[in-house]
Amino acid sequence: MGDVPKILWVGLGVGVLAFVVSVSRFSASGGSCSYVDYAALVLGAAAVMLGLVGLVKDYSYAMSVGLAVVVILLGIFQFLRGLGLILGPC
Repeated sequence: MGDVPKILWVGLGVGVLAFVVSVSRFSASGGSCSYVDYAALVLGAAAVMLGLVGLVKDYSYAMSVGLAVVVILLGIFQFLRGLGLILGPC
């Protein structure tokens, strides 16, 4: 762990947790389809916020910056997955 803020490790855990936890709604009728994963939305947004806080908290250490960017990108991915734009069934 070293000098990396713990909030970034928490953010990474939250981002990975969104792969495991799912609270989704799927509906299809006619030619239209709708999918939302509320857990991925919330956990993705939380990971982005934790990554941003970790980046602001300690941006002098290269490992912190790298992990913060990974956490932020993971959070964005999860948020888009929650909207069904990435890896959605529709």
